[in-house]
Amino acid sequence: MEEKLPVRKSIAWAMELYRERGLQLLSDEMLSEFFNAYKKACKKSSSLRVEAGVVDECRRCEEEEGGSCCGAGIEKRYDRWLLLVNILLGAGLPKKRLWESSCLFLGPSGCTLPARDVLCVNYMCQRINRRCDRVKLLSLQEAEGEELRLLFLIHEHLKKIVNQPDWGEEAYPVGDK
Repeated sequence: MEEKLPVRKSIAWAMELYRERGLQLLSDEMLSEFFNAYKKACKKSSSLRVEAGVVDECRRCEEEEGGSCCGAGIEKRYDRWLLLVNILLGAGLPKKRLWESSCLFLGPSGCTLPARDVLCVNYMCQRINRRCDRVKLLSLQEAEGEELRLLFLIHEHLKKIVNQPDWGEEAYPVGDK
């Protein structure tokens, strides 16, 4: 298993790889197909999140109780591959956090990343479980499962491309030594 880099180093690695090879990665046909399917899955999850009332509950929690799900340190869950996926999907990665007590990737309207860590995608707190419609939550969780399945396939395909010998392992080592 790959050792985790500090988030700033992971961001730097992902941005460097994108600058040097981003167009090559984006021209990969299979990766493009995965990204299209992933965007559709994310759109469906997002719509179901609103429909189930999760977005409103999270907003209320943040405004009325100070929130906690997107607290400082959550960004440590994001490895360089997931950050690269986000850059390839067009996300800008922040240089500093908006609020000292929040995740680096939390913006004024929620998460700024289209591709999120599994915990960020499917965590449901007791407040959400108590206040949101159970049937709608189950539909949401099913859609999020598809989103995460596609994200896994994207990860694996990206690693396969980057780890090919002609990519130059010296510039983009897979181990974090």
